[in-house]
Amino acid sequence: MQPGEPGAAEQSADKEKLYQLVAELSREETREAALLELSKKREAFPDLAPILWHSFGTTATLLQEIVCIYPLLSPPQLTAHAS
Repeated sequence: MQPGEPGAAEQSADKEKLYQLVAELSREETREAALLELSKKREAFPDLAPILWHSFGTTATLLQEIVCIYPLLSPPQLTAHAS
């Protein structure tokens, strides 16, 4: 899609929103909301996985989240809100 074509501005805005959400993953204060938003819109961002993989610190942040929640999985103690 070329600049000036219908939908190009919307696609650019979606990309900017995606990059903003990925950046918010690095801040503990905004991480939960960003994760929730990204999980809701993962189908709308087909290139989400490579962007997460190549974003500085994002893989480590997601791994940290998994490690923090892992003890609640066995035995199952995870509430719907905590998930």
